[in-house]
Amino acid sequence: MKKVTLLFGIVSIISVVLSACQPATSAAAPTAKDPKETPITESTPTIQVQPTAAPQIQLSDQAYVSPSGAFEIYLPKDWNCSETGQLRVDCHPQGGSGNITLRATATGYELAQDAFEALLTAETVNTYSDKKAYIETTRETLEGRVSIDATWREGDTPWQSRDVFTRSGAGAYQLSLSTVQAQWEEFAPIFEQIIEKTTYLPEALSGTPIYAQTRKYSAPDLVFTLEVPTAWSKYADIGRVENTQIEGFLSPDRHAAVQVATYRQGSFVTQDAKAIKTLDTMRLMYGYDLSVSHDKALPDGRERLAWSAARRGISGISYFNSYGNNIYIFSVVWDDAFQGMYEDTLNTIDESFGYD
Repeated sequence: MKKVTLLFGIVSIISVVLSACQPATSAAAPTAKDPKETPITESTPTIQVQPTAAPQIQLSDQAYVSPSGAFEIYLPKDWNCSETGQLRVDCHPQGGSGNITLRATATGYELAQDAFEALLTAETVNTYSDKKAYIETTRETLEGRVSIDATWREGDTPWQSRDVFTRSGAGAYQLSLSTVQAQWEEFAPIFEQIIEKTTYLPEALSGTPIYAQTRKYSAPDLVFTLEVPTAWSKYADIGRVENTQIEGFLSPDRHAAVQVATYRQGSFVTQDAKAIKTLDTMRLMYGYDLSVSHDKALPDGRERLAWSAARRGISGISYFNSYGNNIYIFSVVWDDAFQGMYEDTLNTIDESFGYD
């Protein structure tokens, strides 16, 4: 199939967003050295320091198999584990001083390396967006596999983590292992065993909805919310269209997107001006050859447009409405060559729309 790429003019914008997850230039904090022994003299008594006992962690004799059959993982005995749907498992010890999470994402086909790295960057941002002082200390990148070590804080407690992303067939996997930083060296050996013994079975993802894990997105001014895939990269553009702020999410392979454009003017938006300004804005975003094939008024006040732009080989469905001096335009967009693959995912995003 000939590969067609969305020409939204946003690649440079995405790179700014993605740069937030690149490795920090500072080196990882050095581990503490053992204190030097003090020579014993008659006037200086010897102080015996008892070493902290390492946690006794053993892996289960039997692998855990996800309900979907997409992966197998050996988990620590006596840890509390729970499933979230068919594609995720989370485990933690008593006391909550560590965590192991493994989840699978169906991607529809095997991603190229650049698309895979876009996915893992978006997932890293999603995983650690609520953590304090997140610092990526090391990143090891191989074809189809990326390992990221980082430090961060949970409240006032320093933590350390390792995220191993693996591309396998039409699937992408994120294995996250973390613990309070003071115990990292004690947990590290068992974490390494888990990484090495985990098996990925992407053939089991056949028929699974692609990019099914989502998070809540609130539009500018908190007008409405959507559920968007966690693996899609967020971007913003405030300069391309006059008086218009554009936010969106782009699929890893750049063949589908969600976009929200908010136009602001200095006076109340009339009904006639709303329709004219919406079409003007959409043509600036998608091309002057944009052609509307269907226009329908909805009971909630929005207007729905089905459209295509042949020169760029893209199509979409857009909804628009006004509030006060503003107009918002919410669109799901796809490359025509990938409509079949992304249709269900974009419909799910579309259906998640809700006014706040």
